Amino acid sequence: MEVFTFLHRLLGQVYLVGGAVRDLLRGQTPKDFDFTTPLPPGEVVERFRGAGLPLNLRGLEHGVVATVLEGQDSLCST
Repeated sequence: MEVFTFLHRLLGQVYLVGGAVRDLLRGQTPKDFDFTTPLPPGEVVERFRGAGLPLNLRGLEHGVVATVLEGQDSLCST
């Protein structure tokens, strides 16, 4: 799973959660990726920006940073 490998290298400790886990267990391709990390939101934003990823900070006040990975929406809960 290239997205997870990329995120692990970028963020360190990261866990895939939500519907993507369900889809993978069913042998299906995930429609989106939701993941969590113990990093604070500001650190996630800094690392995503450093990697040149697009950001959607609408959920930042709730500890959620959104981006697009491999053409799919991705949410990072912190």
